[in-house]
Amino acid sequence: YHANYQQKRSLDYFNSNNTMAEYAVCLSGLPEKVTDECKLKAWLQEEMCSASGKKPTDPDAEIYGVSIGYNYMKIAWEVECMITRMIEELEVGLKLYDQEMTTAGADLGKVIDEDKQKVQSWFKETGEGQLLSSGEAFLVFKHKVGKQTFLKHFSSKHSTSHALYHSSAPTKKVGVSDVHIEPPAACWWHFGISTKGLYGRLVKSFAKMITMIALVQGLVVYNFAKYILMPYISGGNPAGGSMFTIAGIILGWVNMLICIQIWFISYELGFHTTDRRDSVVFWANLGLSGLNVCFQLYTVVLQEFFLTSESNSMKSFFEMRSLVRLAVENAYAHDIFLMCGPGMFFTGYLLCPLMAGVVPYMWNMLLMKMIYVWRCLPTPFLRILRMMLPWAPDD
Repeated sequence: YHANYQQKRSLDYFNSNNTMAEYAVCLSGLPEKVTDECKLKAWLQEEMCSASGKKPTDPDAEIYGVSIGYNYMKIAWEVECMITRMIEELEVGLKLYDQEMTTAGADLGKVIDEDKQKVQSWFKETGEGQLLSSGEAFLVFKHKVGKQTFLKHFSSKHSTSHALYHSSAPTKKVGVSDVHIEPPAACWWHFGISTKGLYGRLVKSFAKMITMIALVQGLVVYNFAKYILMPYISGGNPAGGSMFTIAGIILGWVNMLICIQIWFISYELGFHTTDRRDSVVFWANLGLSGLNVCFQLYTVVLQEFFLTSESNSMKSFFEMRSLVRLAVENAYAHDIFLMCGPGMFFTGYLLCPLMAGVVPYMWNMLLMKMIYVWRCLPTPFLRILRMMLPWAPDD
C-alpha cells in the first residue's frame, strides 16, 4: 500500500508541476557496443529531421543530448566502494572525522586517484575493460515540444510512427517510451537483473530462509520447550521464574534477528520495485509468526492436557463425556482467547514510531539544549553528555 501510495503521489506531482522528465524519452533495444553519445545523438537528430521534415535548430526538433545507461552489474560492488571513498573524502574535508578512520586509511587520496584512472579506462578502452551499454538510453530535448514531436513520429502508441533501426543492428527495432519523474518505489540498482536471474535468486533465498528458520526452531525453540517449558507443563502449570524470563528474552532476540535477516535477504533479491520486495518480507514474516503461534498453541494444549489426570489421551479435546474434560476444553479456550488480545496486533506498530522517532528526537533536542544553549552543567559533565549526542560538534 505504501509503495502504491508513493507512486500515486509521484504521478500527481508530475501532472501538476514542470519536471525534467518533460524533456526526455527512454530508448531501449540499442546495441550494447553503442556507447558514443555524440554519434548516437547525431544519428537520432538525423532520423528525427528526416521523419518530421524539420531542421536541427527548430524548437520542435532540436536534441540537447543523450545519456547512456551503462551495464555495470559485474562491477557493481567496485562502484559502490568507489562511491564510499568519494563520500569519505568529502567528510574528511569537512573535518567530520580523521582520514585514518576511512576505509583506505592514510592512503585515501592515492586510492581515489587510482579509482579515477580506472573509471576513465572503462570508457576509453575497447577491449575487455570497456563498459558496455545496457541497451537503454535517455534522449533529452532542448524544448518540451521536441519530445512530443519525437513521440509522435517514433512511439509505437501512435499509428503514424516510424520504426528506429540502428545501423549496427539493422534487424533489431529500437523501442521508444515516455518517462516520468523518478518514482520513490523504484529500486534502480536492481534494474539490470533479468527475470530469469530474479527467479533464480528467489529459489536460493527461499531455501536460505527455510534453512535459517529450521535451524533456529531446532536449536533454540526445541531446547527452550524441552528443558524450560516441559518441566512446568508436565505438572499442569504455566512456566515461570527467572530462567523462563531469560529464555524468553533470548527467544525474542533470536526472532528479531531472523526478521532482520529476512529483510536483508529480500533487499538483495533484485526486485525492481519496493512493493514486490515488501510483499516477500510480509509473507516470510507471516510464515515465521505462524510457526511461533503454532508453538504457543502446542504449549497451551500440553499444559491443559497435563492439568488433570483424567486427561490421559488427546481425545479429551474432541469429546465432552465428563465435566473434567469440559473444564479442560474451557481452560484451553480461555488461554487461546488471552493469546488473541488486540494489543499484540498493534503494540509493535505504535511503539516503533514512538521509540524510533519521537523519543530519539526529544532526547537529542534535550541534550543539544543542555550542552550548547543552556550550558547548565559544569564543562566536564557537558563533555560526557556530548559523547551521547550523535554527530555532536566540538564547540
